[in-house]
Amino acid sequence: MIEAYRPLLSLLVVLLSSNGTRGCMLCFFTAEYRLRICRQFLQYVDDHLFECQNLFKEEFRPYSHLEIGAREKERVKRIFTKAMHNIERKSTRTTRNFTEDIPEEIRKIKPELESIPKAVFCVPPCGYQKNSRLYKCESCSVMDCGYPVDCKLQDIFVQENARTLIQCVFKFTIPKDITVVWKFAKNLKTQDLSYFKDLFSGEDLFILIKPTKPYHQGTYCCQIQDGPDILARNYFYVNVTAFSTAANAKLQELFYSVVDADEDVALLSQQTFSTSFYDLLLQPDFLRRTSVILIMVAIALFTMLFTLLVGMAYLYATDIEED
Repeated sequence: MIEAYRPLLSLLVVLLSSNGTRGCMLCFFTAEYRLRICRQFLQYVDDHLFECQNLFKEEFRPYSHLEIGAREKERVKRIFTKAMHNIERKSTRTTRNFTEDIPEEIRKIKPELESIPKAVFCVPPCGYQKNSRLYKCESCSVMDCGYPVDCKLQDIFVQENARTLIQCVFKFTIPKDITVVWKFAKNLKTQDLSYFKDLFSGEDLFILIKPTKPYHQGTYCCQIQDGPDILARNYFYVNVTAFSTAANAKLQELFYSVVDADEDVALLSQQTFSTSFYDLLLQPDFLRRTSVILIMVAIALFTMLFTLLVGMAYLYATDIEED
């Protein structure tokens, strides 16, 4: 009579043991697999099946809220699999005893699990941060930071003909083997990718524009890719001030600073008009072709004037002697 209900009893054990399963046991091993191990321990006598299954559950309970980096999932699975294989091997020995063998093997995994590095904390506000993804044994699922891939747009103000350095940096750690795709939307301040055109791709995390011209104005985007995954995008709006506008602004600033300070005006006038001829000669580009001609003319006029004065003095002296 009991043999007729044995399959139904086994199914009931599987269903009951699946509820409340803890410590990655449900993630990595099926209830049927655990049931088979228990039946091997009991030599296929089902009198203590519930007790054996509950022992599995209780021994795995300390790892019920285990959270590891998603990259370490396979390593953790190997640790648990090794323990289960050792338990399965002991279940076929003549000296088998599930009340001792199961706890002994499961407790061995604790030092190995503690040696696994923890996941890196998520760093807001943006980016698909692979190193911060968590694998939760409680739900058998991978959880990421949940931040958007697109970072906030940044403004860069630069004058025409100046150098513009755009650096693609993030607060979280970026993997080494990445591809950086640079995009550009001319004369637009936007994060809509439909307006962008690809500039180039490679490993460069910066762009240097020299000299910067008005046609360089627009939004630059650096897209970080790790294989097929897009990790993050940074946006920079370069606002170029035309040279004439910048020059006028500087002249106005200089004018008002001079008008507001009378002492500075007097000092400026003194410095402007007290420059000696020797100082002028020391100035760069002073002896140009035009300057040389003017100097020669001045010397010639000075020589003529000196000769005229000497002649007049000679005539005056001669007239005095005749008298």
